[in-house]
Amino acid sequence: GEELRSLIRMGTEHLLKGDHVPALKAFSRATDADPGDEEAVCGKVAALRRLGRPRGALKACEAGLVALPACAWLLGTREELRAELSDDEEAAPAAEEAPNIGDSR
Repeated sequence: GEELRSLIRMGTEHLLKGDHVPALKAFSRATDADPGDEEAVCGKVAALRRLGRPRGALKACEAGLVALPACAWLLGTREELRAELSDDEEAAPAAEEAPNIGDSR
């Protein structure tokens, strides 16, 4: 309803201003209210990506695809994120080999 639309509007405004944390909060509340709302799901994924959280973005993408299996943007983004994460894993040394590297994730 109206609250969902206002959460999405708020999330979008935050995203445009570069305020990714409040954007994520608004979109997360929107997806909690309606997991099948395409704008809410895509906004949440975009906010997570901009926050440098590809794993979280991938999880949000996959959750969104349960409700929106034909969403081209989510399908494309899921592939990009999978590629990004597999590149990261190949590039990053295993934690046991490099215990002094601070992993921020």
